[in-house]
Amino acid sequence: MGGDFNTQSTDWDPGAATRPRSAKLLLELASDLGLDLGIPLVPGPTRFPFNGVDRPSVINLMFVPTREGHALRLNIDLSLRGTLDHAPLVVRVPIIPERFMVERRAMKKDSEELELFLAEVSIGLGNLQGMLMGSPDQIETVASAMGDIILAAWRHHSSEVKLCLRSKSWWDNDCSLTLQAYRSSRQPEDWKEFRRACKTAKHVFFDARIEEIATTNKLLGFGKSLDFLCCY
Repeated sequence: MGGDFNTQSTDWDPGAATRPRSAKLLLELASDLGLDLGIPLVPGPTRFPFNGVDRPSVINLMFVPTREGHALRLNIDLSLRGTLDHAPLVVRVPIIPERFMVERRAMKKDSEELELFLAEVSIGLGNLQGMLMGSPDQIETVASAMGDIILAAWRHHSSEVKLCLRSKSWWDNDCSLTLQAYRSSRQPEDWKEFRRACKTAKHVFFDARIEEIATTNKLLGFGKSLDFLCCY
């Protein structure tokens, strides 16, 4: 909380003559909000009268969180004053990056787990053959059974993963293992292994994506797509 409070007080201005009631109320209000008066690294006046008669005073104030006051660097920046009679207060606030972690279940493409999942779903759906679907209630029963089969198979063969803002599509298990090894040893060799694992994972992932796109385009065929558009 900061601004021009237009109040001179011995609480923040050594040259002030009095401590008005408004200053006391201001400090009490700030305390109720969990704030303390911020003290500049180099204390000094914040207002410089143009008339040359009145003394420079401290009426621009900034209140900072009580628990973080020791970590905040407050300055009176005279270089930003320009032609004004007030000098701005500048504070440097440390910001800790937040990592938003999202947990979900996933399954790798073309993995053994995916094959087992599809097999379990296929068997489960096959066991539903013969169920009656002649009424809305019977259809709903079959649909519910199908959902239960798919959900159970998913829980059996998928695994929990954590996603954050830095999650990468190409990241694989080797990346995780080599990163963990480097964090434990902090050795340059382990860092090189981690970088090598990331490079390999990227190549494998993007090569597969390029092949998938190329195969899809080849199957569609430019001529067939054009014929389709013309017929449409």
